[in-house]
Amino acid sequence: MTDGWLKKSANLVDGGNQTAVDGGTADYLATDVEKMFDAMVSSVPKKYLRNRAEWNFWVHWDIEDAYRNVLKARGTGLGDYAQTTGQQLAYKGFTIQDSANMPEGQAFLAPASNLVYGVYRDIFIEPDRMPKARKTDFVTTLRVDANFEDENASVVGTGYTGI
Repeated sequence: MTDGWLKKSANLVDGGNQTAVDGGTADYLATDVEKMFDAMVSSVPKKYLRNRAEWNFWVHWDIEDAYRNVLKARGTGLGDYAQTTGQQLAYKGFTIQDSANMPEGQAFLAPASNLVYGVYRDIFIEPDRMPKARKTDFVTTLRVDANFEDENASVVGTGYTGI
């Protein structure tokens, strides 16, 4: 088992209700997707944000959908575009990417070039045949790890509820 990028990131923002935001125990209102994006961008040291085109928001599907709904409510051409196409969106120049493996209520902001991973070359694949069930399971054994070039150039947003 290994800790992934979400656990190793140096910056974390957390959502909460209005009382928690006012009391300083939450970084953004958990129902406001744009406030979450703003809090995430604000928590990254500015020296890393020179080229926004290199950075991505990797988000759960619900967060991307909530942002599309925010754009739709504006009643502009961008709102129509966000609602009627499946084209990739951006927030203040940062690309928004739906990630199937992102936990619900979480988002991750980092440049792709900052994400480092490794796979050890000894990979074992063992078949486990169950003839009565008419199936074969394959057990894969491998060693992997994930880290950052610089963990300060990343941020994880948690606690988005969208309700």
